[in-house]
Amino acid sequence: MAFQVTKSSRFHEIIWMPIFPTGTRVGPVIFVDQAADAQPGVLPEALTYFREQEVRRKSASWQQKAAADIGMFYEFYRATNSSTEGQTHANNLVAHFLCAAIDGTIRLDGSDPSGLYWTALSNKRASVLRKNLRFFLRFLADLFPENPLSATRFANCYISAYALEQKKRKGLLYHIGERDTPGASRNFDPVVGMPKMPVKKFPRNKLVKLVLEGCRLARRRNGTGSRLANEYNITMVMALSLIIGGGIRRSELFHIWVDDVQPASGSVGKVYLYHPEEGVVSKGLSRKNLLLSEYKRVPRNTLGIAHKEHAGWKELLEDDQQLRRSEIYWCDPFWRELFFRTFVEYRDEIRPDRPGHPYLFVSLSDATFGEPWTVGAFNQSFRAALERIGLRPDRHEGLNPHGIRHSYGQYLRNLNLDPQFIQRAMHHRSPLSQAIYTAPEAFEVDEAIQAARKRVNAEEPLPVQSNDAFDLALIASKDPAGVLAAWGWKR
Repeated sequence: MAFQVTKSSRFHEIIWMPIFPTGTRVGPVIFVDQAADAQPGVLPEALTYFREQEVRRKSASWQQKAAADIGMFYEFYRATNSSTEGQTHANNLVAHFLCAAIDGTIRLDGSDPSGLYWTALSNKRASVLRKNLRFFLRFLADLFPENPLSATRFANCYISAYALEQKKRKGLLYHIGERDTPGASRNFDPVVGMPKMPVKKFPRNKLVKLVLEGCRLARRRNGTGSRLANEYNITMVMALSLIIGGGIRRSELFHIWVDDVQPASGSVGKVYLYHPEEGVVSKGLSRKNLLLSEYKRVPRNTLGIAHKEHAGWKELLEDDQQLRRSEIYWCDPFWRELFFRTFVEYRDEIRPDRPGHPYLFVSLSDATFGEPWTVGAFNQSFRAALERIGLRPDRHEGLNPHGIRHSYGQYLRNLNLDPQFIQRAMHHRSPLSQAIYTAPEAFEVDEAIQAARKRVNAEEPLPVQSNDAFDLALIASKDPAGVLAAWGWKR
């Protein structure tokens, strides 16, 4: 198994590799210049942390960010010579680190005695850093409650600092008032204390064009046995049909097996999303065990984040907890019919009979034909489809796959569905999770306010109004000095 170096800094390096002596489970391992007995090696506390089941269940991208923040903390510890400073410095390690990380370490004259040359963090990034650090330090405090001498010098230093922060409870580590559970809802922004603004959705009037024009091949392909595949990127047609019509996440595409698609008579059928590890295939056999026994593979969410076949996974609200699966719910029969008609032709004419894996989507490129389709290949095809219809990827404008999921959520809201149905359709484990998907946009808020104002005015005119405007005479009476006159307001 090839190891992937995902980050390298002055005093540490993060490598994705097996985290247990046996098994194929990989995770981030932090190698530092001073581990046990001040010798180079693995940072043992971090290794133990990423072996914890609760942490292992988090996505690879979450683990990578957490490892980067732990590594950042270690960089500060080494750069500021905390290992040789007195107890007072050790006690303030957390506070000093957060000040340096949040405000940056570069002085006005451009110098930086620490040699870190950190720039200031945004409020959002600082919030993530605090949360990752707090989870890690709390874990270490529980790990060495009775015998702190068993910890490394680094661990002893920050355990002492964490204990001091806990006593303060108003220090930088806690002052934003975040929830303490890793699975807490993210709809509430702890930095500003108010709900997050909705993310832009992909324009619905461009969705059909994205598929029927954007997925058309630049050059006709011949000899596939499928007229559709000769004219279109058939895997993208199916993938976008699932995202647009079923509202699934991009990463979920790459965990669907061909047998998860169950077409019925005509174009009506079902598609299921199974847990990539614990989903039950048959007779109680998990997907993880079947992949290993029949294909000598591991679930794609357990591969290293830099592995080309890696695909993330976010826990779903499961319709069937025994089989660990959820059904895809179609928002419009057009997309359901397009998917199943395309699927039947793809299965019968394009996909190899024995590709060496069970995944639905395969690469159609000559060099990798039949191999599992990758997130990178999807991203390239998605960009090409956007450009064919005159658009460019822009997550701030919703022009990305997740923007399409937001469009799905908004469409369900516009149907006036009960929030419980929206939660099931979007597979959100928390009913609060869909708030960011179904929250109204700015123009909708304005339209609602104006409509409500007109409705209320028609029923009971407001006491302070004149020709649909404020009573300027009343305003002027409160301004004897004539300050407002400078704005052109007249009595």
